Amino acid sequence: MQFYLAAGIGDTLPRGRFRPVRAAYRLGPRLLSAVGNAPVQGGLMLVGDSRECGSSDVLARDIMRECLRRKYDGVVLDWYHNGADRGTLTARIGQLCAQYGCRLFVPEPYAAYAAHATVLINTAVTNGTLKGYLHDAVRRFGASRIALDLERLRLDFTLPHSSNIRRPLSAPELRRLKEGKPVYDSQELCARYFNYRSGNDNHYVLFDDARTLRAKASIAENMGIREGFFMLPEVVDIAGELLG
Repeated sequence: MQFYLAAGIGDTLPRGRFRPVRAAYRLGPRLLSAVGNAPVQGGLMLVGDSRECGSSDVLARDIMRECLRRKYDGVVLDWYHNGADRGTLTARIGQLCAQYGCRLFVPEPYAAYAAHATVLINTAVTNGTLKGYLHDAVRRFGASRIALDLERLRLDFTLPHSSNIRRPLSAPELRRLKEGKPVYDSQELCARYFNYRSGNDNHYVLFDDARTLRAKASIAENMGIREGFFMLPEVVDIAGELLG
């Protein structure tokens, strides 16, 4: 599988086999950049979301201009706000990428706005089965149109699950909570978990390590999916195991 590693301009890239993704751009009235005068060339550019989103035509032109100037191979859109403006912007970027022969990677909810884009499928599955989730994605988009978003799970659930109370954990929190606890493997989710009690509440912690993330990539590869993305600093402590 071809792996990509998204990192900020100031992040130190680990050794390994991956292609760089420059996580240095975000939306605003115009495209905002943290690259400055850094001699960055090649790889992919990642455009992060923000509360402010300017004109779709203006932003799309800004993004394509920067993509061509830096000789990036394409654009990765990291939208977390929903709305018609993001859809319009995705469609316009898709048109320009097709015109200039650049690749485009879009979040799954925006796949319909850019018919030729590669769809990012998040593997941080917390119910059902990972295989079932990926099979459904392949059925809808085709394996050749999918890339994995290999997000590293670190979630603390308050039981019962029907309460739907979940809390993201930092790496130090996970280490502290896990200390001395039996850890189990979830074959269905391709993740690891443990349980603990706090006051009157029972908790279930679901998390990924290097082994589960590589296993997720292997399952997807067996379905014909050939690309996957990791994000720094999320995997900085296990980058050697993932990418070495």
